[in-house]
Amino acid sequence: MNFFKYLSTKNKDNKVFPVFDNSLVIKALGDKENIISTCINGSRIAIELKDTSKVDENSLKANSVKSIIKMSNKITLLVEGDPNEFYNRIFRSNEL
Repeated sequence: MNFFKYLSTKNKDNKVFPVFDNSLVIKALGDKENIISTCINGSRIAIELKDTSKVDENSLKANSVKSIIKMSNKITLLVEGDPNEFYNRIFRSNEL
């Protein structure tokens, strides 16, 4: 079982955002191989997956995800803090 502290830090623009583990978020989505596509839509992050049954909602919620909306092979994440920062740290840094 993983235990996380809800901490925050500031990025280069001095915006506060929660601290989370990038690798655990990818793993909670069923790993890189399960992710077909991603996009950011305002305050939400849409993710197309091969298999939504591989999603670990508890792990996502422990890593700055406030809510998860599931629709067939897509999920939408509403995250704490700046969604652009979350998206860039998770998906751009992992080259997805």
